[in-house]
Amino acid sequence: MPNIINFFAKNRRFVVFIILESIAFLQIIRYHNYHSSKVNYSVNLLTGSIQKGVSGMYSYFLLHRRNEDLKRENEALKNALEKLKEFKEKSAVPEDSVESKYVYKSAYVVHNSYRHERNLLTLDKGEKDGVEVDMGVVLPNGVVGIVLQTSPHFSTVLSLLNPQTGINVKLKNSNYYGIVTWKTGDYRYVNVEDLPVQSGIHKGDTLVTGAYSRVFPENIPVGIVSEYVKKNKEYEYVKVKLFADFSALHRVYIVENKMAEEQKKLEEDNEK
Repeated sequence: MPNIINFFAKNRRFVVFIILESIAFLQIIRYHNYHSSKVNYSVNLLTGSIQKGVSGMYSYFLLHRRNEDLKRENEALKNALEKLKEFKEKSAVPEDSVESKYVYKSAYVVHNSYRHERNLLTLDKGEKDGVEVDMGVVLPNGVVGIVLQTSPHFSTVLSLLNPQTGINVKLKNSNYYGIVTWKTGDYRYVNVEDLPVQSGIHKGDTLVTGAYSRVFPENIPVGIVSEYVKKNKEYEYVKVKLFADFSALHRVYIVENKMAEEQKKLEEDNEK
C-alpha cells in the first residue's frame, strides 16, 4: 500500500493529465455523433470478435463430447441393424408386410431450460414437419420429454425435468413398473414413484421406458438407481441418475407412434 501511494505522489502530474484526457475523450464521444459512432462501431467489432472467439472455443471443447455421442449413436444403430438382419433371416414374414410402429424425426434444440421449476425446450421442427402434440422426444441414450405445443416451424417440449411430466418406466429385464417424476431440483436426477417393493431394486439397476406408454417405444434407457429408502414395506423414494445430460442437449429425435390414436380410441371406448 505505501508503494502505491508513493507511486501516485511521484507521478501525480502524469496521473492528473491522464484523468483530464479521459474526461475530454468521453466528452467528445458524448457530444459529437461522428466520433460516437466510430467508437461504438469499434466496440461492437471488438465485442463481436470476442463473442465469436468464445463461441468457437466452447464449440471446440464440446466437439469431443459430441463425437463420443455420435460414436455411441452409430454403435446403437449398427446393433439395431444387426438385430433386424437376424430377424429377417429367421422370420418367414414377407419384408414388405412388416410396418414399423414408430417413426423418428431428427431435430435440433434451439432453446433449453434445465434449472427452473418447470423446464421446457424448443425444437426447430413443427407442424409442417409432421410434429404433433404428445409425441415423444428422445436421445440415443435417454428420454428428453413430450411435445406440448406446436407452431408451423417449431415445437415446445415438456421436459422430463418438469413436475407435470410423468413417464412409465420399468426395471430392465423385469416386469416391475413405476412412474418417473422430477422433484429433486437437480437436472441430473429424477424420482420413481409407485415401484412395488417386491421389485427388490439395488443401486446401479437400470431403468428403461415401459410398455404401458403410447408415447415412447419400450426399453429406451432412462437412468440408473443411485439411492433409495425403504420404509413400512414400501419405497419412500427412489432416486435415479439420468443417462441424458440436459445441460448439453443439441440434437434429439421426435418419436411418432403411428398406432397411438387407434390404441387411444379403443381404450377410451372400453372405459365408457
